[in-house]
Amino acid sequence: MTPSRLSVDQLRFYYKEDAWRLQVDTLPLESGQFLGIVGPNGSGKSTLLRLLAGVLTPVSGAVELNDTVITDIPRRCVARDLGYLPQDTPALYDVHVHEVVAMGRYAHSRALGVLGPSDRAAIQQATDTLGVTDFAMRPLSHLSGGERRRVMIASVLAQQPGILLLDEPTSGLDLHHATSIMRRLAGLAGDGLAVAVVTHDLNLASLFCS
Repeated sequence: MTPSRLSVDQLRFYYKEDAWRLQVDTLPLESGQFLGIVGPNGSGKSTLLRLLAGVLTPVSGAVELNDTVITDIPRRCVARDLGYLPQDTPALYDVHVHEVVAMGRYAHSRALGVLGPSDRAAIQQATDTLGVTDFAMRPLSHLSGGERRRVMIASVLAQQPGILLLDEPTSGLDLHHATSIMRRLAGLAGDGLAVAVVTHDLNLASLFCS
């Protein structure tokens, strides 16, 4: 795995319709780190994650992915190094688990979306890592909330990124499922990924985040 790095330089962002401001002078995220982004509602956690993912463009300052300003990199190329999972994901309840995870290979896919041996290997590894292999042929509508969350994370992991950015990956889950997901994410960081999660759960953040 090639080491990946995100860095922030004097980042500033605001929405024109209100007085709210986000200011982050520096924020390194490197391979092997598990970063928890915590704070009250409205403090800018999700906005910061979208800026880090290159989905939003800062008013001033920059986010750099491997020493290149992220908004200057084509999105398909960004997706090869960075996996981003927002808190709200599209309703895919009639889609089967293996199809959802396979969507993560878009950044690497060839013409017509044909999957090759390396794609299938990445999909299998992601489903194994998140523990969703046993129900890979079931539709999302047949899964619990915790299982669906694991499937969505597996889809991002199938991109084989060096960096994972996850917005509230344990939101609405019971303690058992939330702890299971955080433990798996900590394991990924231990394997060399750079992982950042937005969370309201200070207990889980203190237990698992570096």
